[in-house]
Amino acid sequence: MNDESRNVDPNDAEQHRKYAWQLRGRYREQAAIVSDDELSRLVREGLALCDALEIKEPTEVLRFLALGFLITAEQRKSGFLRAVYRQVIGNTDYSARRRLNFIYRH
Repeated sequence: MNDESRNVDPNDAEQHRKYAWQLRGRYREQAAIVSDDELSRLVREGLALCDALEIKEPTEVLRFLALGFLITAEQRKSGFLRAVYRQVIGNTDYSARRRLNFIYRH
């Protein structure tokens, strides 16, 4: 994979459409309850965070974006879980894959 394909640009309409389409395809059940506008917002905001979080691989970007609707409302209400998620995802000493694997498993 070349370096150009790893550049995440939240302002790139093509990337935006690609990730929204992939989320709808890969996470059909969860994405079905999210409006197009909400999905668009999740993708835009998620892509904007990817650079700072050092999430560059397309597969990991997709997994990160999916957290926007995979984390339940109940989990979002928990201050403890939100703090743990933030601490884990923000710890760039570890690879994006390792950080996301931790969140998906717990």
